[in-house]
Amino acid sequence: MGIHALSITKAVAVLILIAALTACKNDRGPTITVKEPLLSEKSSHFALDRLDRLDDVYCADWVAEQQVICVPNILSSESTMMIRNLQTGEVSQTNIAAGTSLQVSPDQKHAFVISHNYGVEMAALGSHDTFPISLKIGDSSTSWISTGSQGSWADEKTYILPVINRGFATVDIDGKVVYSSLDSKQASILKLVKKGDLVYSLNVSSQLQMFTKDNSSAPRLIRDHVVSFSLSPDGSKLAFAVQIAPNQESLYVVNAANGAEETFIAKGRLLRQISWSPDGSKLAFTVLSLDQGMTGLYVMHAQSGRMTPLSDHTNLERPIVWSPSGGQLMVSEGIPGDRQTNVFTTIYRLKS
Repeated sequence: MGIHALSITKAVAVLILIAALTACKNDRGPTITVKEPLLSEKSSHFALDRLDRLDDVYCADWVAEQQVICVPNILSSESTMMIRNLQTGEVSQTNIAAGTSLQVSPDQKHAFVISHNYGVEMAALGSHDTFPISLKIGDSSTSWISTGSQGSWADEKTYILPVINRGFATVDIDGKVVYSSLDSKQASILKLVKKGDLVYSLNVSSQLQMFTKDNSSAPRLIRDHVVSFSLSPDGSKLAFAVQIAPNQESLYVVNAANGAEETFIAKGRLLRQISWSPDGSKLAFTVLSLDQGMTGLYVMHAQSGRMTPLSDHTNLERPIVWSPSGGQLMVSEGIPGDRQTNVFTTIYRLKS
């Protein structure tokens, strides 16, 4: 039942790209390009069924198993997020201003949004008559949101995020904001994840730490030199990437409660965007290797440790986002509104 260490084989290293199945029927081309998947190992418990590419949209999260919420590529001051049905292609506009960051709550009823100018909103999904609640994270003149920091939903009604020189803020779906201070000697936080009474943080000193939600005791160091981490949905496992040498990082999984039972998973020059499926049965990550090692997007079966390669394309900057069922995941690329970049979203559909 444990996670076995990865053995990198030549079969995994040879990733085969296949041409798109759908052809362009007009000068503008199709909105969705369907591609055949890379070949996966026969021993895997699941495989890649198909890839769907959505051009000229940056999709941030899932609002249902077949619906994603996206930003259009061409932005204006009036631009809003849109919800796209992946089965029908139907698009509906929302009252949510187009944002640089959006995360949907576990029950898909609310979204926490950070806009381009660091304005913050808590939005109710599923109602065109309800407008988002504008929030102030900071004082009257300054935003306390740090560029590049990452928050997360603690539960269906609460979002938690780092704030500059203040520790972290907790925001409920009604717009109430509560600040929690940390010891002034603690380094600023880059990423926060909360499960029950425990909070896990990655700071600017690359320290992965754990502390209680009421901050009643000093943070406990889990690991140094951490570059990325993800907590399993049930809070039992931590997956994290550690820099073990110059230009070399390794991925491990440990017991989240005590940091014990460390299991090696994979290694590469860079390992990023670690993401557990909603039921904790699969772990996705992207890896870059300059030699004959692993490169691209992979999903690991958590019980067997077997790997399924989904793509040989390495996207180190954008998150891997699972659908509610764990049967699909998506990765978006580009910068919405920047005409110098190619903006698109790729949907990976899995089959058992």
